[in-house]
Amino acid sequence: MLEFLKILFFIGTALQYASRYCVPLCLPMISKELNWDKLEMSGVLSSFMWGYTLTQVFGGMLSDRIGGHKVVIGATFLWSTLLFFTKSIVYNSGLYSYQLFVFQRFLFGVCQGVYFPATSSFVGSTISLRQRTVFSGYAFSGSYFGNLFVGLFGSLMLNKFGWPFLFYNVSLLGFAWSCFVHFYLKHRLTDAYIQKNEPLAISFQDEKKSQRREKLTICHVLFRREILILILTHMCEVSAFYMVSSWMPTYFEDVFPGSHNYVYNILPYIFCIPAAIGASHTSQRFLETGKYTVTRVRKLCVTVAYLPFGISLILIHLFQAYFYVTVFLFVIALTTKACNNAGTGMIPNDLSPEHSGLIFG
Repeated sequence: MLEFLKILFFIGTALQYASRYCVPLCLPMISKELNWDKLEMSGVLSSFMWGYTLTQVFGGMLSDRIGGHKVVIGATFLWSTLLFFTKSIVYNSGLYSYQLFVFQRFLFGVCQGVYFPATSSFVGSTISLRQRTVFSGYAFSGSYFGNLFVGLFGSLMLNKFGWPFLFYNVSLLGFAWSCFVHFYLKHRLTDAYIQKNEPLAISFQDEKKSQRREKLTICHVLFRREILILILTHMCEVSAFYMVSSWMPTYFEDVFPGSHNYVYNILPYIFCIPAAIGASHTSQRFLETGKYTVTRVRKLCVTVAYLPFGISLILIHLFQAYFYVTVFLFVIALTTKACNNAGTGMIPNDLSPEHSGLIFG
């Protein structure tokens, strides 16, 4: 069952990101049809993040109470519904099409904001300690496959069928995934699969603390030094990553007009999946040797992810006259960033598996 769960959550994460990437990919075409300027385009893109931010903590708390898988399934069904009606909102809303589209993107962010806290809660409450890092690596690496899927097939659909066809297909896949996972997990998540205390060949003090059952509140979480550091680290990561993933298609359209869109929509994400899974397996092996503490392994993953990412973004500005050099730098940035799946994303489960949803949120 565990291997199949990896596949299911890999696909779930892929669909989350495929649906998110639909608008950044299609926005240059939509904006030309409706004569939107850069300010209006930024309003569409940023409205998603406002909604996405609002439900992080709530989604984590709800997941810790009722189960992360239930929150993930319900949220996926809701965002699939919103995505399905995108064409109707854009074309059939008259003078208020822009305002309604921004509001729809806000609600879309509200629904998707619960996914990662809920998944983290599911991992902490259901997956054994020995398997958590690898399971999360597989599950979270689906984000790059989602971008790759939309970059490849989305570009073909755009050129042949138009942008609404892409939205319909991704939303139908979301419906199918949420229904299948609901019926598959309905009678399978029993105590036989919950193994929180499986021993791991590693000695570190943080894990002993994480096994205590203590009731955490938002105030307890916010005023702990390690949580504040985690929030700052995650804020740096997501602000840089979402800036790149959201604006990259528009950037290439502006700087390199007429270039093949499948090149910059596909190549930057090809190596992310093996990098994310490889980082998870490597970090788990480091932990099992007993020579490295959890803190050192997580710091190593974060450093490998962030340092080349930041340097690549600086170099992109210097070499923006060269198309393939720019694409290569985006490849380096996103590939190394994928190693953070075994870094920041695992820290909530390291600190407190029972409350990982709240902490992740």
